Amino acid sequence: AAFAALPEGTLDALLADPTGALTDILLYHAVAAEALSGTLSDGQTITTINGADVTVSIDGGNVFINDAQVTVADVVADNGVVHVIDAVLLPPSSVDNKILLEGVLNTYPNPVSDLINIEIEKEINGQANFQLISMSGKMLRSWESSSRNQQIDVTDLVSGMYILSFEDEDSKAFVNFIVR
Repeated sequence: AAFAALPEGTLDALLADPTGALTDILLYHAVAAEALSGTLSDGQTITTINGADVTVSIDGGNVFINDAQVTVADVVADNGVVHVIDAVLLPPSSVDNKILLEGVLNTYPNPVSDLINIEIEKEINGQANFQLISMSGKMLRSWESSSRNQQIDVTDLVSGMYILSFEDEDSKAFVNFIVR
């Protein structure tokens, strides 16, 4: 319903390029931590997986994330906590003054069942941070590397979709992949 409330044509444009703005929007809806409603406070800022912050406001017992009202709170799932909101959160155009790169971070094979290859198609500026994140926003692994080509074992992951993030001193990139 929240996506349907976007201006006409917006959803079609997002779906036409699911690895672009749609990925940024979805990553702006997840955090790599458990945040139950009882731990939220008015004015609190929370950093999302895409690197930009959302702001919590509490007014008359109603909780808002940016301008979206929480309609159902604390839906506990096996892999995280879900809060239902009544609008799509749109991330700011820049993330921490870093360039959000598209097509720079590649993984293969996709889907994968054992080892996934990671390729960065740019020079890494400084030491890069990598994170493996579940679709619920839980950070599963984090590591640093200056290598543009890596291979990681995913045999310990359950079947499903995951997010790999890459961040160096001046840029950031995300890619989704599926584990069989």
